[in-house]
Formats: sequence, structure tokens, C-alpha cells
Amino acid sequence: MPKLEGKVAIITGASAGIGLGVAKRFAKEGAVVAMCARTPETLEKAADEVRAVGGKVIHKTCDVTSYDEIDPFLELVLREAGTIDILVNNAAYMPTEHNMLEGLDESEYLSGLEGAIHSTYRMMQRVFPVMKEKGRGKIINFTSLGGIRGVQGTGGYAAGKMAIIGISRVAANEWGKYGINVNCVAPMSMTTGWSELMKTLPEGSDPWEAVGTRGNALGYVGDPEKHIAPPVAFLASDDADYITGHVMPLDGGLVDLE
Repeated sequence: MPKLEGKVAIITGASAGIGLGVAKRFAKEGAVVAMCARTPETLEKAADEVRAVGGKVIHKTCDVTSYDEIDPFLELVLREAGTIDILVNNAAYMPTEHNMLEGLDESEYLSGLEGAIHSTYRMMQRVFPVMKEKGRGKIINFTSLGGIRGVQGTGGYAAGKMAIIGISRVAANEWGKYGINVNCVAPMSMTTGWSELMKTLPEGSDPWEAVGTRGNALGYVGDPEKHIAPPVAFLASDDADYITGHVMPLDGGLVDLE
């Protein structure tokens, strides 16, 4: 039996990369997939891709930094699916270039926080009443090797991603009594955002050396659907009922992670 049969799962930032990979995997595991992203054209295309693998899809454009957009999206999900079982907070703001801290504009720094920790907090807070009433729920938040490793030039992004670990562990402790599991994953995967960011590196630099990911034991970067999505699906399933407050590295054995 599929692991997520009959579950309703929200996935933010679901129009490409890891978010789309997770959405496809969840659909294959039997979930109703509620997808949101900021760009209508890419979201529509992504929704069609998820439907093509047999999934039931709800989708709506949504900027997860804004309650004015979050609330209508969640109202749509509840109206069409009746409940929310799983929340995957994947959406994040990616810097468009490497700026060292001494030259990092405050607006760029604050954008990193807004797109990571603040959006994650808002989505968690909004779905909590539904999960509390059900007496169970699964929340999977995305932290980053950029924060754990302190990748140069990603100050705001890294700060926001590390803060996600803290708030996830607070939620795990506060909401465990309601049957809600809250975990984080830290993926090493080539996404659209990282691809664009690497184009801004100085000529001749090694991109993976620049972002601090040398040492991967398996010797390759994970594919969003093949390598990242299955562990996320596990954490969203009943098989992970006894796991909470955990940070799971999905990095191919990056030997100097800690």
C-alpha cells in the first residue's frame, strides 16, 4: 500500500526542483498534493506533471511570505480536500549573487530571513489548528547545508535556514503532545536557485568548492525526485511516527557535515 494513501499534503515552492520532485513522489505514494509557488506559468506546468503520474492536485499561486496569500491558499485546500495532514516547507528565497557579510545590503539580508524562517513560521502557525484538532500531523521543514556549513556569500539565506532548525525543534517540543511531528531535512541537490547562483562565481573557481560541498562520500549531487523526495516521503508517513525534532542530512555522506 502506498505510504501516503489518502493524506493531504501541502508543498510550498512546488513548481520546480526539490519541491516538484517531492510533489511527484507524494502523488505516487497516494497523497492529495496541494502545491503552491509564486509564478503562475511554472506552477501550472508543474501541476500538470504531477497529474501525469496519477496524482490528485490542488494548486494556487502563493507568496508564502504574506498572510494575505497564505490564507486564501489554505482555505482552498480545506474547501477542496477537507483537511491537512502534511506540510512540507520547501519554499525559500535564494540570493542572486554571492555577497560577503561586510558588503551585504540589509535588504538582501532581511529577504533571506523573510523567505526562509518567516515564511516557514507563518505556514506552520496556520496549519497547526487543523493538525491539533485531528490529533496528528507531519511537518517537514527544509534547512540547508548553506547554513550548516556557513557557505560564503549567503549570509541572509544561511541565517534564515539555520533559524528553521531552532523553530522546528521548539515546535516539536510544544506540539508533540498533539501528535504532530516536526522534522528538518538538509539536502545536497542541484536546484534552479543554486544553478543560477553558481553562474555569479568568479571565473575559474570550482563551484562545489565555493559552496563548501567537497567531501561527499558518494561523489555526486542528489537528484530532487530520486534522492531527496523518498526520505521526505518517509518523514511524512506513519512509519516516522516516533521521529521528531530531528535534522536529517540528505547529502550523500558529506563527511565533514558536523
